[in-house]
Amino acid sequence: MKFCPLCNRRYNDVDFNYCPVDGAILSASTASNPPTLSASDEISSPAKYILEDVILPNFEGAVSKATITKWHKNAGEAVKRDEPLYEISTSLADLEVLSPYSGLLFEIRVLVGQTVPVNTLIARIRRTF
Repeated sequence: MKFCPLCNRRYNDVDFNYCPVDGAILSASTASNPPTLSASDEISSPAKYILEDVILPNFEGAVSKATITKWHKNAGEAVKRDEPLYEISTSLADLEVLSPYSGLLFEIRVLVGQTVPVNTLIARIRRTF
């Protein structure tokens, strides 16, 4: 049996090493502090989900690059559509950008302080079906 350190789900008889729900590396349940879950938390097949790309918006061609100044969520946290996700600074203004999707902030690819061109993949959000 293996378990996911992020979502704490247990997986029976799995042939993969990554959690299909959040992508974390699965750990053996013989670890020193395995999570205690009820039988209903154990699953033997992965959930259906899709990773949606979060792209730095183009702002109608007004700027060519932006600096990420703040993330309102950390990887692994739930986000809702149209809630503040991150803040950027451009040559014209400082802006708060809303989440385009609801789900789990799966991955942050551009860290605070990094400047990237518009249309760059900056994060991914996992939406479960």
